[in-house]
Amino acid sequence: MPAVSDSMIENFQTAFNMLKGGYPEMSFLFIWNAHYLILSLLGGLILLSLLQSMSGFMRRRRMRKDYLPPKRVDKPAQEAAVEIREPEKSDPK
Repeated sequence: MPAVSDSMIENFQTAFNMLKGGYPEMSFLFIWNAHYLILSLLGGLILLSLLQSMSGFMRRRRMRKDYLPPKRVDKPAQEAAVEIREPEKSDPK
């Protein structure tokens, strides 16, 4: 078993080589020193996906559609069948 190095990059490379070699339990020892990095990256990815789904839901158009009643569609006024004219006023002279 190789010695644990002070460099995280070397430890990850060693752990990856051990995983390829078929020793997953031993490779865990090399990754454990930096497990907080892996957990924070995974947590950040989960948080990012949640925030993106929330922002997609709360977009302006969708929010307007979900929370405001639909607009009323007024039918065009029908034209009168009979045209009404005002009587002509006569000029008194």
